[in-house]
Formats: sequence, structure tokens, C-alpha cells
Amino acid sequence: MIEFNERKRRGVCILTPASEASAVRIYVTSTDLRQLLQTLYDAGASRVPASQLPWTSDDAGVIHRALNMQYMIRREGRNDVTFSLSEAGYKAIGQGAPTHMSLARVIRSLFGGFRFGGDL
Repeated sequence: MIEFNERKRRGVCILTPASEASAVRIYVTSTDLRQLLQTLYDAGASRVPASQLPWTSDDAGVIHRALNMQYMIRREGRNDVTFSLSEAGYKAIGQGAPTHMSLARVIRSLFGGFRFGGDL
């Protein structure tokens, strides 16, 4: 797995590989992030299998940035990997988050972070 170093220059996040052996730079703009999140939203927004998303290896930098900014959540199951928009992801594309997200946040705050349903 490639590790990245992050820097910001004039509002653009620049991801560079941690090893100096590769001098490739990936420029991630807010438009790239918005398009990626909108694609996930259009595909169903919650627990969408990676195989159903039209992402390519060229989108790796944008996916990495969206995960780091907690705009989306990646879950690994037994058979596949799924992606879901987080509450911040919904806000980033100007959509309202589902009611269950706000309700879950209130319940977690009341019970000190206890999670219902085990590890998902």
C-alpha cells in the first residue's frame, strides 16, 4: 500500500508518495471531491459495493482524501468492500443527511459512545 504525505497549497491538497522513489503528485480539488461524493450519492449513498461504483485507479487520490476528511466511510465485509456517505459527506454536496444519522448521534452522546449492533 502506498503511503502519502499531505500538503496544502492555495486551497489544493497535494498528495505525494512518502517514498522519494516515486515523484508522482496527485492534485485533489474540491470539484474532484464533490464529483466523487455525488457519484456515491447517486449510487445509493449507503453501503454501496465498490464493484458498483465507476471509480478507477486514477481516483485513488480523491478517494483517499475523502476518507481522510471523513466525507465517506469504507467498510470491509467478508466478500466485498462497501462505501457510505457520512453526515459530513451529505453536507459537502448540499444534501440533507438521513434522519437516522442525527438520531444515532444523539443516542451515542447519551450513552457515551456505546454502539448498537456490534462491529459493523
